[in-house]
Amino acid sequence: MTNARLHVAPVTIDVRHDFEAIDSSESRGEGVAVPNERVVEIDEFETDDPSLQGEMRMTISLEDVADGTEVVGLHDGIPPGVALADNELGWQSAFSRLAALVERCR
Repeated sequence: MTNARLHVAPVTIDVRHDFEAIDSSESRGEGVAVPNERVVEIDEFETDDPSLQGEMRMTISLEDVADGTEVVGLHDGIPPGVALADNELGWQSAFSRLAALVERCR
């Protein structure tokens, strides 16, 4: 399980989901959104590699705080073939891109 946090000041943004799967594997998934609260995505790599198989759940929670919104990412079910350090780098990259997007929208 990986847990990541980001704090952003109030802003309205339009975010579109775009990602590349590792090792040229494809992935498939589905998601559920609760507006202004949470996004849950269930994803699975489409691969014959058993070390990359299995369902993953990524939960992004949004919480109002005094001067903005706290964004918390939780990643459960990471396959053993995905190094935790690589997964953490992925979260850091995603949150960095989100922070840059928020800054551009101010």
